[in-house]
Amino acid sequence: MGRAFLEVRDEATGEIETRVSLAILTVQDFRPVWRDFKAPWYATRRRMFATLGRSTGARWPEYSQTPEREQYRWIKARITGNVGRIHRLKPLHWEGGKERLRPSLESDRHIDSVWDERKDTLRMGTRVRYARNHDKGLGYSPDWRNLRRYRIPKRPLLRFGRDARVALNEAVSGHAARVANEVGRVEVGFSTDANPMSGRFA
Repeated sequence: MGRAFLEVRDEATGEIETRVSLAILTVQDFRPVWRDFKAPWYATRRRMFATLGRSTGARWPEYSQTPEREQYRWIKARITGNVGRIHRLKPLHWEGGKERLRPSLESDRHIDSVWDERKDTLRMGTRVRYARNHDKGLGYSPDWRNLRRYRIPKRPLLRFGRDARVALNEAVSGHAARVANEVGRVEVGFSTDANPMSGRFA
């Protein structure tokens, strides 16, 4: 039997995050795989925010380590009630109920969340326009109170990491088991390219 690959790509760059090698060439509809992968995917994003990127293998810089420290020491600190306490401010975490980016990546129920299942493709990410700037480290900060603008630090948001790779492998393996009786011998396994991004920003 021949071999196929289920690839996870960054639509903006075309880079491959991971490839799942499989031999299920007769399968035309992978939506059962996407459904099995959905809850684990959002769980990995919640863990990513909780660990500031460490769970995906790309630890985010703290505010105190970047030029953000000058603005956020006063602006974000005042909004969150931690005036002058930069060490208590977590990157990309804001006051509950006023956030868009974080909840849009942590739950498919958020209005800005992207989870688009098709028979042979899955697109996931967020519709928040400035998400790409944080993910790639692009653009500059807003002009707040005439403070010096700074380049936005890179904090990868859709990087897979080990947890997501394991979840995807399990979803594919589960689907393979369901169709094994129809197509005969089925093989599933990872063949990985270590590029740092996946998913889609709408």
